[in-house]
Amino acid sequence: MARLEKKHSVIISLDVKSAFSRVWWPLVLHNLKRMACPRNLYGIAASFLDGRSISLSYGDTVISKDYSIGCPQGSNSGPLYWLLIVNDALEMDFGEDVRILAYADDIYLFVAATGKQNVKKYAETALQKLQEWSITAKVEFAHEKTKLIPFGKKGKQKHPPYCSFNGRAIKLSRQLKILGVVLDDGLNFLPHIQYVRGKTLKILNRLTIARSRRGLSVREMEATLYQLKHNRPDPHFLGVHLESNQVERYLPSWAHPSTKHLVHWDQDSPDYDLGIFTDGSKLNGQVGAAFSVFDPQHSGDFQFRLDDHCSVFQAELTAIKQALLWKQQNRPHANCHLFTDSMSSLKALQKFAPKNNLVDDINSLLDGTISLHWVKAHIGVAGNEVADKAAKAASDRPSVDIHLGIPESSLKTSIRHLLLREWQDRWKDDNAKGRFTFNIFPEVKTNRCIDNRQLSQVVTNHGLCPYYLKKFNLRECNCRCGEDVDDDILHYIFRCPLLDSQRSLIRPGQSVLQILQDKHRTKEVKSLLSFLFLHQQDIFEQDPEDIS
Repeated sequence: MARLEKKHSVIISLDVKSAFSRVWWPLVLHNLKRMACPRNLYGIAASFLDGRSISLSYGDTVISKDYSIGCPQGSNSGPLYWLLIVNDALEMDFGEDVRILAYADDIYLFVAATGKQNVKKYAETALQKLQEWSITAKVEFAHEKTKLIPFGKKGKQKHPPYCSFNGRAIKLSRQLKILGVVLDDGLNFLPHIQYVRGKTLKILNRLTIARSRRGLSVREMEATLYQLKHNRPDPHFLGVHLESNQVERYLPSWAHPSTKHLVHWDQDSPDYDLGIFTDGSKLNGQVGAAFSVFDPQHSGDFQFRLDDHCSVFQAELTAIKQALLWKQQNRPHANCHLFTDSMSSLKALQKFAPKNNLVDDINSLLDGTISLHWVKAHIGVAGNEVADKAAKAASDRPSVDIHLGIPESSLKTSIRHLLLREWQDRWKDDNAKGRFTFNIFPEVKTNRCIDNRQLSQVVTNHGLCPYYLKKFNLRECNCRCGEDVDDDILHYIFRCPLLDSQRSLIRPGQSVLQILQDKHRTKEVKSLLSFLFLHQQDIFEQDPEDIS
């Protein structure tokens, strides 16, 4: 605009030192009041800025000081508080030929005039006003970063006006970057083109790394990923060896999520021209899958035997997959109703990330011609009964038709059984410790957990009794009743006459297991042992030497 009006002009770039850290809170609140800020918003800002202090601890000395300047770095409120400060500068009247622009903590002055001396005069006047504003707002300009770029009436200025700011000469620059655009004093924008060219070259250099012929090809990367997925060490556990390829591995599909479709199923029993019933079965350790087709053109049963280590869930999914493959090959365009009694299979098909290869395969085979239905098993549905009979017959086929890996659930079950067997063998060892507990619990179980202090003493014979105290050299004492040699935990539960008043349900001849299985006796034994703890001075007879 200045060049169109045949005026000289300059742009002065100003930088505020640590602008966000120099926000003066009283001025922020003053400007909010002046702008008629709603009372609730003003109260939030005032409470947030009130009562702030900084402390320094050194040894036993703590020094605290209140402060009223700055704003949280990186917060959403920081730029807003700074705008409330710099807005006063933006509202100042600099004259007709002076404009001011602020972006973040940078301020730009645009000055135009018919003569160079007038440009200098207007610029220094505006800078003086900004200097006075900075004192009032308690901010400081970084004079070393202040720059001036001149523009002539027709082109470059050979003798540009030299201006000063607060007694310091402003550095002259022939190029200035404003909001991503590189301005030059000739306004031919060649420096900006060079700047964009440099950025483009950097992007192109990075793109050359990603071109198709550099590094591994897509096929090689796919083969490498396949090998990483499958070539794993063979697992060994408690003397059992499994080959890695025997274990089921999930290979996620590389399809875009937008290509996946929602799977719907219901419990209806509609009429159909083409109906398929599927089922899976595990009988006598052998697994079979089958589907029955009810169609005037292709009726019959299709049976498949699976590896013995397969689960019923795998068999159900395999039956559905094989049924869909048959439909795709024989009746691809016909509307089909597929019935299954496996609700777990239908729910797995609805998962967005099922992590199961069979589920992924089935989802890829489903289309708009297929409707899924759940039927309850063994209630006399003819098609389901036929499929169930066929699946049981499939498990008795002489050879395996479909090979699948050992499912994770079966592997975990096998490991659990191995652990329990190993644990039981060690527990039965007569040389092992814990024979007192073994007589109570000869069989190990994972669901047995005793977390009560008194009951733990009952099943271990460890705790507050002379037998335990003498065994570990903790205290020399005996029971005052004198009726038992060992004075162990069973003595106090069943026999000690000093605790007869505490027994009402517990009788001699009962076993510890009988007590633990009855909640009333369990409560009584806990109360009895608590009484023993509180009155041990009256019940235990200590050795005189131990007392001295």
